[in-house]
Amino acid sequence: MTPELEKRLRLFIDFPSPAGVAAQVIDLANDPKVNFARIAQVIGQDPALSIKVLRTANSAFYGGRRKSQNLPQAIMVLGLNATLTLALGFSLMRTFERDTKQGIDYPCFWRRALLSATAARALAEVKHLPDAEEMFLAALLQDIGILAIDRSHEDFYRDLPQSAGHHELSAFERARLGCDHAEVGAWLLRSWNIPALLCDAVEASHQLPLLSLQADREAFMEGVALSGVLADGLTRGEDGAPPRLLSEPETEPSLLDEIALGEIVAKLKERVPETEVLFGQEIMAPWELDALMGRAREALLIRNLDTLKRFEDLADAYCDLSARTEELTRVAALDSLTNVFNRRYFEEQLQALFAQACASDWPLSLLFADLDRFKQVNDAHGHQAGDDVLRTVAGFLKGQLRDGDLLARYGGEEFVVLLPGVNSKDASRVAGRIATMFRARPHPVGARRVWITLSIGVATRDAEHPFADAMELLQAADRAVYAAKHRGRNRVVTFQESLLA
Repeated sequence: MTPELEKRLRLFIDFPSPAGVAAQVIDLANDPKVNFARIAQVIGQDPALSIKVLRTANSAFYGGRRKSQNLPQAIMVLGLNATLTLALGFSLMRTFERDTKQGIDYPCFWRRALLSATAARALAEVKHLPDAEEMFLAALLQDIGILAIDRSHEDFYRDLPQSAGHHELSAFERARLGCDHAEVGAWLLRSWNIPALLCDAVEASHQLPLLSLQADREAFMEGVALSGVLADGLTRGEDGAPPRLLSEPETEPSLLDEIALGEIVAKLKERVPETEVLFGQEIMAPWELDALMGRAREALLIRNLDTLKRFEDLADAYCDLSARTEELTRVAALDSLTNVFNRRYFEEQLQALFAQACASDWPLSLLFADLDRFKQVNDAHGHQAGDDVLRTVAGFLKGQLRDGDLLARYGGEEFVVLLPGVNSKDASRVAGRIATMFRARPHPVGARRVWITLSIGVATRDAEHPFADAMELLQAADRAVYAAKHRGRNRVVTFQESLLA
């Protein structure tokens, strides 16, 4: 606000200050030591205000609680903050309700104010926000700056189109004053010593999305700002059509989601008639409330369908991502030359299968296979030929195993095989069959064929040999293959046999 505007508001405005009781209520609202007795004493000075508070305590706003027979009981039901907030709202409404000054449509102004306040309270209830009464009052007062501008500037709003919405109204004010009614209203409330949170919420009431705020204030101020958006969307129909739910859906803040929208509308249908009784003014006609529920159900259905479509899209994207992740994981676990599992993956699975075997007391066998004299193949035919041989060996070994067995290249010309659930005798039989078939199998190297043999060591974790850990099992198989090499190669040796001289 400019200094000139502040001066005009201070010196030339005939805008009334709050009435005596309202002023005392403001003082109570700023007193951290206020008590029930003092509140009852102040409110009791105004019979009309006392009746309003008593009626509120017994209304649907607080339905299901014990009926209050007198003002002290009503204050006990409402609580300190709610009583102060409602009393202040009633007092300020009475201060300005008889105004007949031309320039703005006062009935429409108060209708929007009451609808915004009711929407704010419904939002607070649906989203389980604290300070619902304070939010009600802040929403009720968010446009009070319009009254101040209208009184301090003769015919200020005369050229504003009647169809203008709140964004156009704010732009109209800023073009002429350098600020809008939200800033003017906050200044006015601060001059009356209204609690700071309410003043700040009024000042930010047309700033969706809100700037970064403290976490404990963000929901409160966002709820007040949203109340006006909801009020506009609820009342601005076109060509006699039922009211829209939101005038500008793209500005919806985080507090409003698909579920909350329908619940808020249902709460509004309950709260609007009660607010009309409390404040003595019609907010929405019964047919508008019925139409509102119909539009709410329609909007909720559309939103749910849209949400379902987005969910399906996300599910498809998740499946694609999972498939890609699974493929990347599989590739990372494979040996790039032979396309069987690599050493890192083998050692991970060895640890897991060994733990399962110990827990279930079942056998786990490990074959450690080493190609005999493989260096001669590389020396005679080159490393490319050696790589070709390793690939054919891996393919041969894979063809001899079950689906549940695990084959990996351990390093160089070494391969390892895990046989879950296979005992020592059967593991030796499998290893013998592999060695026999392998020695009779030629390996093509260019236009030539070479024969290679295997030395295989076998170790089994079972009741007879309960190895301490997975690495002991691996070392046992390695010791067995070393014994096979030492005894002339091209043979199978078990760990038990390797212990013999």
